Amino acid sequence: MEKRSIVAKFLALVSVLIVALIAIIPSVSAQIRFEILDQTLGQLHKILQTDTIVFAVLVFLFFFLMYGIFAIGLKQSKISGEKGKLTKNGKVIALSLAGIVILSTFFVRNNVLSFAKNTLAPQFNLFFAIILSVLIFMLFRWFGKQTFDKRPDMANVFGIFSVGLALSMFGAIGEAKWAEGLGLALIIISAVWLLVLIISGTAEEREDKKKKKEGEEREDEEEGKVGTIYGTVKDAVSGDPIRRAKVTATIEGHTYSATSLRDGTYHLYSLPQADNVVIKASADGYADFESDPINIRRDRRFDIAMGTEGRTYPVNLIVRNAVTGDNIDNEADTELYASPPGAPAPVRIPVGEHPGAGIWAVYRGNGQYEVNIVTDRPLDRQLSVTFGAKSPGYLDNTRASTVDDLRSPPAHCIIELMPDTGGARDVHVEVIDASSGDRIVDPGTKLYLGLPGATPRELTAGEYTDDGTGVYTVPEGTINPVFPMGGGTTFTLGASSPGYPSNNSALSIDYSAALQPIYQIPLGGTAGTFSITGRVTDSDNNPVGGARVEFNTHHADTNASGNYTISGIPNTEADPAATIKVSKADYQTATFTKGLNPDMANTHDLQINRYTFKINITDNSTGAIVDTIDDPYNPHPVTLPPGFNYMVELIADPVNGKFDAAAPPAERIFNIPAIAGFTPINFTITPDGNRATLDTAFTVAAEVTAALDIDIKMIDR
Repeated sequence: MEKRSIVAKFLALVSVLIVALIAIIPSVSAQIRFEILDQTLGQLHKILQTDTIVFAVLVFLFFFLMYGIFAIGLKQSKISGEKGKLTKNGKVIALSLAGIVILSTFFVRNNVLSFAKNTLAPQFNLFFAIILSVLIFMLFRWFGKQTFDKRPDMANVFGIFSVGLALSMFGAIGEAKWAEGLGLALIIISAVWLLVLIISGTAEEREDKKKKKEGEEREDEEEGKVGTIYGTVKDAVSGDPIRRAKVTATIEGHTYSATSLRDGTYHLYSLPQADNVVIKASADGYADFESDPINIRRDRRFDIAMGTEGRTYPVNLIVRNAVTGDNIDNEADTELYASPPGAPAPVRIPVGEHPGAGIWAVYRGNGQYEVNIVTDRPLDRQLSVTFGAKSPGYLDNTRASTVDDLRSPPAHCIIELMPDTGGARDVHVEVIDASSGDRIVDPGTKLYLGLPGATPRELTAGEYTDDGTGVYTVPEGTINPVFPMGGGTTFTLGASSPGYPSNNSALSIDYSAALQPIYQIPLGGTAGTFSITGRVTDSDNNPVGGARVEFNTHHADTNASGNYTISGIPNTEADPAATIKVSKADYQTATFTKGLNPDMANTHDLQINRYTFKINITDNSTGAIVDTIDDPYNPHPVTLPPGFNYMVELIADPVNGKFDAAAPPAERIFNIPAIAGFTPINFTITPDGNRATLDTAFTVAAEVTAALDIDIKMIDR
């Protein structure tokens, strides 16, 4: 039994005893003898002064009274529950009020009566009685409405109590015995009535439980009878009926089945009544349906909505630092975003959650994610999605890289985030006269920002600052939003000023590289030269550092992020079909045809492929293959047990390169550095460059697991 229930019953008993004490008058006369009542209450008052237990009970009751007043005033105690019934807390408060109000009523009445008779002049008794009774009625009536705002029946009873209290007080002071008797009767009646209403809430609850139990017993009596499940199978999206859907229910090891008709209806007949029955359905072109467990009681309608078979399209994302090229390994705080075409805003992708529909991602470690996009049916057309990310310490880039067709995504989709440097990546420029080299100081000067090959836009006054000397600062907060979709890091910056021809794309700045302290934008005349910028990556979109990029006699090497800048190219060498060559050891040399225009930013990203070959390690005596390495640039350790003559053979890819048969011995060497004293061996290359074989076999004294060191020159076919 709950504690509050015990308290409620105890207080109810106290209230009943108090009412009984007041009501019992030792006289057959209908007239109420207040002398006996006063003597009785006087004795009770003495008991309360001497008996510590009863006194403690009184304090306890007053505590609950105060609690109810404050709780209701602060609206923190909801004393009424469903359908206006009192909660257990409300019953405790109401019972406390019932007992305390009756006690306080008679004590206050006696004290006020003594005051009126002993202090006031007789002619003022009636006036004092009227004023006091009206005040008491208003006070108790207001208190009842506030306390029982959700129980109008209890509020009305409390109103009767207020009338009785006011009449009793008026009659006692004004010496109107009829009013005093009527008031006392109303007090006793309302107190008992209020108590009955309080207890009746519990009786109603018991009645509800009894009815519920009787209903369950009737259901138990129904066991052993048969029932029917019927309904309609429909398309979950269109609502169209599904014909020839197979619907099954398995009960006690027996499977009952039916096939839907032309209008989608089905019937499962003669089913034994059972609990936790799962309904299943299948149809061509739709995902299998399985219901939550249901209970079978006689006939039951159960409609089935089936969705079309979905398709999952995975995309591999890599989130990395746009400056260093390092992956951002921060699963806890990195947020991924996706934007389908025309989306008003990017949508966050849940990571680690598997809702089974929509889009979610799985973290694979080291900044790599597998994003799964689930469609309700296989795609029959191209669908592009743009991905982005946020991560602490980096500037947001929620539209970084686009997958043009989900049906054939690239091996990796790269999301590059620029480090948040707190202003260290601001760009400073000065606008100068191209002829004199002097700064142009004019309030009419404007700056322009854009992507290479695109029309730049004019920056507003709030997007850059002017120190008044012709030097302007473009903050990183203005620059980064210029890369909304492609993940590039190169932008253009230009200027215009009254009296000078505009040069809206004067500079091409690689934002992932180190920035110059100040850039110059020349206006007027011709600068005479232009630049080529861009980025070199491999087939997996990884940056290629140390590659040589050449145009005519001009060249530059890429940095660790794969970025390059060839500057100082005379305008006379501009060519709408210029040839740019990229080369690096272990990579195929590639040439590209690009348009070069001195009046625009010439940014060209280039891709080259690495030479590939296979390594076979064989037993020279039997020719059996001991191990094969398919990726020579990331070789796995090889275990070589003793007792064999080992031979190593290299086989070039028949498409993208061959071994250089004319290479000197220093460029065709095999070594195992982990074996102390191992003597490097040269390769012999076939004239066609397709194979390279060790000059001699080798043995090992003890089993060793080590990586191979192969240094061999390859050339284009």
